[in-house]
Amino acid sequence: MITLTDATSYAVGLANPYPSAITVSGMSGTITDIKVIVNNLTHTFPDDLGLLLVGPTGAQIVLQSDVGGSTSVSNITYTLDNSATAGIPNSGPIASGSYKPTSVDKDNDLFPTPAPSPPYNQTAPGGSSTLNGVFSGTNPNGVWKLFAVDNFIGNSGAINGGWTLQITTNATAGTVQLSASSYTVGEGAGSIVIPVTRSGDTSTAATVDYATTDGTASHLSDYNTVSGTLSFAAGETSKTITVFITDDVFVEGNQTFSIAFSNPSGATLGSPSTATVTITDNDASTPTTNPIDAASFYVRQHYVDFFNREPDVSGLGFWTNEITGCGTDSACIELKRINVSAAFYLSIEFQQSGYLVYRTYGAAFGTTRVGGAVPLTLTEFLPDLQRVGNGVVVGASGWETQLEANKVAYLNNFVARSAFTTAYPSTMTNAAFVDALNANAGGALSASERNQLVTDLTSGAKNHAQTLRAIVENTNFTNSQFNKAFVLTQYFGYLRRNPYDSPDSNFDGYNFWLNKLNGFNGNFVNAEMVKAFINSTEYRSRFGP
Repeated sequence: MITLTDATSYAVGLANPYPSAITVSGMSGTITDIKVIVNNLTHTFPDDLGLLLVGPTGAQIVLQSDVGGSTSVSNITYTLDNSATAGIPNSGPIASGSYKPTSVDKDNDLFPTPAPSPPYNQTAPGGSSTLNGVFSGTNPNGVWKLFAVDNFIGNSGAINGGWTLQITTNATAGTVQLSASSYTVGEGAGSIVIPVTRSGDTSTAATVDYATTDGTASHLSDYNTVSGTLSFAAGETSKTITVFITDDVFVEGNQTFSIAFSNPSGATLGSPSTATVTITDNDASTPTTNPIDAASFYVRQHYVDFFNREPDVSGLGFWTNEITGCGTDSACIELKRINVSAAFYLSIEFQQSGYLVYRTYGAAFGTTRVGGAVPLTLTEFLPDLQRVGNGVVVGASGWETQLEANKVAYLNNFVARSAFTTAYPSTMTNAAFVDALNANAGGALSASERNQLVTDLTSGAKNHAQTLRAIVENTNFTNSQFNKAFVLTQYFGYLRRNPYDSPDSNFDGYNFWLNKLNGFNGNFVNAEMVKAFINSTEYRSRFGP
């Protein structure tokens, strides 16, 4: 955050900090394009704001001066970019968007020490310099300084989100690729870990999307679908993707699925960007039993299906013992299998990952967005579950810190997605933004909670991601969706499909179980919901006869 102090009768107001600095390191090549983003500016008289950018070599330019008019602004974010179609309007108002750097009256530009002394490179209409013209061809590495001042008495403000520097150089982008074009894994191996490498220029962050696709192997019974985004930090050169393999007992021969990359950012796709994975069959005779009836297999499969991870040793032992402790008492075994299964949905780990994803889609787009019944599809759910739950093992050292970091990163990513920015454009007022989310959440907020979120968003105390999270984690909203998410999770976890996918064609089955669960006040044992899913032919056929 940069606080803008009002000018006095004897001096301009200096920002705090003055200057605000960004250190760039590890970039290759020289600058070909540069943009400066002003994040969440609030000011009662934008015309007073002056911005001077100084690069590591000492090159400098006035980005903004004596423009924007007298209309106050609140939490606007705008990009100063050579390629923008127009400059900042002289008489205002300024709105979120992109503008050419704009300086009107060079004689009024006062940037006290430690800023460099004038004269300054001025942008149009006060001068003819351009952002790229000043910095192109220079080394991007080093300390960049933004000097912000308030040039006139009576008004002040803040750049609540600070500033962002976007630099493009003439360095050749690095590549991201799989380590091989084919892999082989035994059916009984449990999983395959696929290495991903990054080569060439790795000086900046990069991302790439990945997804598996069925071949002769099916994601319903032979392996668990994975999809998501790999994120490389600057300098990071390797990642892995884990795909869980189902050790069914069917004699089916070797089977294949594929994995492919798409949508790279900060890198290009290297070769290979697709690969075929062969699962070698380990069954030779017609099965007579189903492995899902074995307690340890049953428990491990729940970790894989609901937590997207292998079980920790203590967890596997505890939940397995819950079932095996029944001995040969079939009634006890049946009840324990139901309770153990439900415990995965009720667990802190799933409630803070899978259920959080459900509520995020519900608050953002409505709880009946899909088919008038649910907020999201399995294809949307799985990659986000994997993102939020990545590296989290409840009870392990540091799990809460890891979960919090995952949540922050997930929600920041979510509000930057095109579906969200289309639904909530930058022109939407803060009050309208909060009200739209609250309406999607069924009016979960009290009047005071709603008003506080609007106030926090306006002051910069919260951004869009934090505001969305406040509604997602609202107790009223969480309680209202609990049973609905419980039923949907049965389809996603056990059957690995949407409620309307074959053999169903609509939400009749989902609605049946939701009505039954509600009718028993959420008692899943009396409603026989979990029992029905884990004993269903569809679920059991994933593993054996």
